[in-house]
Amino acid sequence: MSEVQNIFALTPETYQPHALHCHDQNFRETNCYSDLVIEIINGLGLNAVACLGYTLAADFEGDQWTFGKPSHHDLENLYGVRIEELSLYRALVDQ
Repeated sequence: MSEVQNIFALTPETYQPHALHCHDQNFRETNCYSDLVIEIINGLGLNAVACLGYTLAADFEGDQWTFGKPSHHDLENLYGVRIEELSLYRALVDQ
């Protein structure tokens, strides 16, 4: 089964969220972008922890306020997942 088939075979009844999103966490802060990436990778049956190395690079010289997210390069190299960010300025059907 290919990854594309695998992700479309997911159903709400059978899907298990990644362990990073369990409900008994002490600290439930989220990052919508990273949460989405984690669950996409989890849906493919892969371990999303490998893409979280970027969190160790932040320090306290100004970049602690930078929006943290896995790099597209890392996601493609680690998992074969290619993400494109689009800036929509019209209705999606008109693009």
